[in-house]
Amino acid sequence: DDTTLEALVSIAKAEQGNKGMIESNWGDGMFNSLISPVFARSYPVTIEEYKVTGQKELRIIDKLEPALNQHRVVLNKAIIEKDTEIDPEYGHNHNSGLYQLTHLTRDRGSLKHDDRVDALAEMVGYFTNMVKADTKKAEEKHKEKLQDEELLKFMDTIRGKTRRRRRVYTSSGEVRLGGFN
Repeated sequence: DDTTLEALVSIAKAEQGNKGMIESNWGDGMFNSLISPVFARSYPVTIEEYKVTGQKELRIIDKLEPALNQHRVVLNKAIIEKDTEIDPEYGHNHNSGLYQLTHLTRDRGSLKHDDRVDALAEMVGYFTNMVKADTKKAEEKHKEKLQDEELLKFMDTIRGKTRRRRRVYTSSGEVRLGGFN
């Protein structure tokens, strides 16, 4: 309802979020249609949809396991403390993200609630893909630099010149070869 949608926008505003990620499988894109106008009116952000496939437990584990094994996920202590507060009525908190993370298995339906660990997995997957893209760009730039150096050597050989390996550093930290002997 409108109250829930407004509450989500308020949370995004309070946290100064600038991008919303919506699982399009849920409601087949309907949720995006409902929340986009509310964001546009109250707190404009970029909203992207993503699709998921396969068994949820396996998908979550496949996204989280490499990052967790490499100790690349950092959890804020204050958030963990709030997340793991004991429910006075039940004596536990099965809705806790940390509970979900520590009780997830590859078995279908291993958790009654998996919303928080699912959101964490999608966030880790999103940033993992960003890092991979940045790494690929850096690798391509490095290859171009090596090719340029080889081309300079080849041209110098043809011209009968030798190039002293003097390095010139630019303001961006880029290293270039400079000067002829």
